[in-house]
Amino acid sequence: MLGDDLRNLILRSDQYQLQQGKLSDRSPLKDLNYSINQDSNQVNLSIPTPFKRALFWTPSQDKKKDIKRNAKEKIPAVASSAQWQEYHQKKEAKKQLEILEKEEKKQQRLQKQKEREESKKKSKIPRKKQKKPEESSPEASSKSDMLNISTTDGGKECTVKTMTSSGHNWKWPQMEDILNYEEDDVIKHIGKPKLINKRGVYEVPEYKV
Repeated sequence: MLGDDLRNLILRSDQYQLQQGKLSDRSPLKDLNYSINQDSNQVNLSIPTPFKRALFWTPSQDKKKDIKRNAKEKIPAVASSAQWQEYHQKKEAKKQLEILEKEEKKQQRLQKQKEREESKKKSKIPRKKQKKPEESSPEASSKSDMLNISTTDGGKECTVKTMTSSGHNWKWPQMEDILNYEEDDVIKHIGKPKLINKRGVYEVPEYKV
């Protein structure tokens, strides 16, 4: 209907111009080329110049605007649905797996630390506290470059510590050499070693090197 009305309007306009002498009666009328889109109810035609300013069409509202949306995790809406239960189970299983992996790594670190500490303890040689010669009652037996100083607590056993030669005198070694002997194994009794300087050098008159 819209196309027919427009065609009639244009024809009447041409007849009016013909009556006013603007058009010659011999001038042939041009065919009006137009087409109607049935889906959008729009008319596609070539409009003469006098009508271009008077006619217009509103833009189509069918075009959808591009809306940017933030991607969010899709969660089933109904808590009782099978999809929601499956989703919840997967999420809980993933959480438990992360906790187990974290605990396993922690145990591995503790085990490695324990092994390092045990290795350090094994590498260390235990040292016993040295007794000062002045506080002991020494008994001695002699060898070429070693002097055995023994102390007794009144029993049948003696604790023997070895001194090493330092020139004409004696010193306690950095690493103690301590053994226990029977009292009958003591060969000779000597006096207490005398400290002669601050460098830890002792003098034993009975055994001067």
